[in-house]
Amino acid sequence: MRKAAIFDLDGTILNISSERTFFFYLFLRGDISLKDFTIWLGYCVKKAYRDNFTAAIKSNKMYLRNKSYKRLYELASRCFTEKLSDHISDEAVKEIEYHRSKGHYLILLSGTLNLLLKHFMDYLKMDLMIGTSVETQNNTFTGRLNGVHPFGESKALIAKKIAQEYEINLEESYGYGNSFSDVPFLNTVGHAIAVNPDNRLTRYARQNNWRIMNFV
Repeated sequence: MRKAAIFDLDGTILNISSERTFFFYLFLRGDISLKDFTIWLGYCVKKAYRDNFTAAIKSNKMYLRNKSYKRLYELASRCFTEKLSDHISDEAVKEIEYHRSKGHYLILLSGTLNLLLKHFMDYLKMDLMIGTSVETQNNTFTGRLNGVHPFGESKALIAKKIAQEYEINLEESYGYGNSFSDVPFLNTVGHAIAVNPDNRLTRYARQNNWRIMNFV
């Protein structure tokens, strides 16, 4: 079985939020309207009654409803080049290259949109990516998720599923995350690394003797 290095994106490899940056990129170009934002916010409030508000915000992609897949993919490429690529941590790149030199399977596991994550995967030459897929009909986004949103416990379940599918030994693998919400995922690997950790993750990492790194 192979060893893997599994990286979160936002706050770990990237020092800003990829999807938030993309949202404002679209909004300032006029590709997202105030009406789209209002619809998105309404779904957030509705979903928050059944789930916690953070999860409701992260998993709600209704601002993409009725948008062309082809156009948004092109804009995602431009946004990556103009707004995101310069925020990739040099330290993160060095860590990825270290694992590549060891022959480890390189994975991006993030809640960000797949149409954004694909550009990070190509740029960093990763082996696999798992992000958030949004349903399309007739090459148009519906705003509904297509599959599981990688966040919290779901992220851990996805890591375990990947391990089975790609014959990965998680006990000998590495995981990188920055948020306390990454704890379930980080607990699936034998070598957990807290990167730029928030206060709760810092305390948890110290209690469990996890490595703490700062990617700048």
